[in-house]
Amino acid sequence: MEDFSKTLNLTSDGEIPGEVRNAIYTMLESMKEVDFKWTSLNSLSINFKSYQYSPEYILDIIKKTGFKEMVKEKKSFWKRWLESMASDTDSTFGTRRLDCCSLNRQDLHHTGRRPKYHK
Repeated sequence: MEDFSKTLNLTSDGEIPGEVRNAIYTMLESMKEVDFKWTSLNSLSINFKSYQYSPEYILDIIKKTGFKEMVKEKKSFWKRWLESMASDTDSTFGTRRLDCCSLNRQDLHHTGRRPKYHK
């Protein structure tokens, strides 16, 4: 029967007020085979059997108590792609400014060549 267990992790925009926490507690305690725990002041984890309840039903019950779920920003394909390119560039070159002179100086120590132009 473990295959039918599902977990729903919910996070609020801010700290959950005491009266909302109490309302959530009483609503979930009255439901059969639903276990939950508070993971922090603004989030909780709910385990339930999928053959008894749907995630949408449990989320609807939680929202009726006054719980405001944190909205995740949806990113477009291009924004995700640009962020991945930026992280790849940072991991390759670091966060310093790219400068051809400084790049040549690093190569100079490894190859033993003299610079073409002197300052």
